[in-house]
Parts: sequence; structure tokens; C-alpha cells
Amino acid sequence: MEVFIDESGNFDLKQADDVSVLCTLIIPDCAKKKLDSFWKRFEKQVSKSERDSNGEIKGSQLLDSNMNKVFTFIGRNLDIRLCVSIIPHAQHTTAKMQTHRADQAKRLKNAKEKYMSGPVKAKAVKDFIEEKERWAENPKKIGDADYVKMQMMNTQLSEALKKIFMHYYGRKYAKSFEEFDFFVDESSSKKMKKYINETLVPTLDSRANGLRLNMIEGFEHEGHPVKKYLTEIDGKEGYSISQIFKNGVQFVDSKDYVGIQLVDIVAAGVRQMTLGERPVEMFNPVKKNAAFYEERWTPVRVLHLTDDSVKLEGAMSKRIASIQKPQKDSFNRSMGKKFVESMEKDKK
Repeated sequence: MEVFIDESGNFDLKQADDVSVLCTLIIPDCAKKKLDSFWKRFEKQVSKSERDSNGEIKGSQLLDSNMNKVFTFIGRNLDIRLCVSIIPHAQHTTAKMQTHRADQAKRLKNAKEKYMSGPVKAKAVKDFIEEKERWAENPKKIGDADYVKMQMMNTQLSEALKKIFMHYYGRKYAKSFEEFDFFVDESSSKKMKKYINETLVPTLDSRANGLRLNMIEGFEHEGHPVKKYLTEIDGKEGYSISQIFKNGVQFVDSKDYVGIQLVDIVAAGVRQMTLGERPVEMFNPVKKNAAFYEERWTPVRVLHLTDDSVKLEGAMSKRIASIQKPQKDSFNRSMGKKFVESMEKDKK
């Protein structure tokens, strides 16, 4: 299973009328050939003006016609899953970030004291909590922009894990669970790389406390590779986050990975739709895909670290609502029913 993560926007929180976007693309093994085939055709259709100085396709520069092809491809391929997070800068004012970070540092300090007073003490856990506490309380160590990005990255990967374990339970996906690979563009800052390498897995572990068996169904197949991730947490069985991330998060050159280039295009496209630079209807094929078996869910969420007392208003708010609004039609219901029936048959 390959998971690609990229961003669009600079997370400059002082630009209150702007947004940043994080996007995750999940590619099981059975979808790789389709993706490669699509990309070979797509590359030939992209002009020089839609590329950077190195000849690499840039999502923000694509013509609407080519951007539409990307969203249509994703929408028509039920094996590919997408998670999108829109982060409005207006909900992260300097004052709100100061309050949030002070509260976060206080909670971490309390957590450390509670942990150290318990029966089991490990220096590695204590060091991890203290490091997160320093990240939260010291803006000089890490600015608000990077801090928000790092926190949202954790949330983004947590959501991707939930989708993986909730949707890829059929036999056709079994091989994909042999190994997980998580990829991020190597252009990420040194601070981001350090944060991910040092705190990502412990943070996800503490948030998820293992992915509970009652969250998922369908992994009853004898010999299914997912069983190797089973572990016991607080007397209950779950899936080991550290085992899933045993290969870590790999920082790679985008030109070598189609998945990174594709997720860059999606992130840029969603951000431009949110800002009114592209028609929001372009996202409809992806919403149809999601409606097949997610019912009330959409693949797009609006995230914020601080409270949401700063309400989004005006045209941007309407555009985000339009992107998020679920979409179904008779074609979706018919195709979705066949897909679910095939998955149920696959479980037997």
C-alpha cells in the first residue's frame, strides 16, 4: 500500500483571506497499473506552459481541461482513496495560536507528570513528551506556520489510516497489506522532517491507541497479511501503528514518483477551487466516488487547531461548502451497489 501526502499553500497564517491544503492519496497495489497507464497518457497532453523550469508538471499551472482529467480519473477509480484537509488561515490568528500553544504545553506537562507518577516509566516516552512540550511552548523553536502544518500532518495521516482499515478489506486488497509505504515530497523543510521522524509515530500511537478491531470488518480471511500488525493495547486487540510505519515516512523526489505528482495536482486544484480560481464543480467526480460507500462522508474536511469562533463567511465559505457537499445520483447508487456487493462476496 502506497500513501502519498502533499500540500498546497504556504501556511502563512497572517494572510487571513488565504487557505492551505493537505492532501493524501491512497494507492493499493491493484491500482498501480491503472495509475501508471493514466499518467503516461496524461503527460503527453500537458503543455510546456503547465510545467516548471525542470519540465515537471505543476498543479497550480494546469489548464482547467487537464485538471478536470485528474479529478475524473480519481473519481472513476474506486480503488483509489483521497483525504483532503482545508486549513483556513483566518481561524489561526496570532492571539488564538498563542492561547492554543500555551494550553497544549500545559496539557503535555500534566501528561508527563501523570506518566512519571505511574507504575511504568520509560525514558523514551518521557523524552518524547518533553520534546513535544518544547515544540508547543517555544515559537522561536518552531513558528506558528510550521506548527500548524505539523499538527495537521498528524491528523491527515490518522485519517488516512482509518480509511485504509475501513475500506480495503476485500481479498483483492490483501496483498497491499504486506507493506505500507508513506511518501512526502523531499522539498519539506528540515524542521518538518525532524518533527515527522521524531514524533509522528508516538503521536499517532497516543491518539489512536491502536486501531480497534470493532472499527473494521472483513479481515476474516485466513492468512490475511493484516494479522501481522495485531497487538494488544490495554487488554484490547488493535493494530500496531509502529509496525505499520516500520518503513517510516520517506522523503522522495517528486519527479521519481507519479503518486507525489498526482497528489500535488489535487492539493493545488482544491486550494484554487476554494479561492475561486477554478470551478468547484471540478471536484464532483471525486464526491461521486466517495458517495459509493461513504454515505454521509465527503473526502474533504475543514481543520483548525484553535476554536472555530472565527466563522468563515462570504464567497469562500460557500465554495468550501459546495466542495464538501455530498453528491449522489442514480448512476452512483447503481454502481455503488455493485461495488458493495462485490466486496461482500469477496469476504466469503
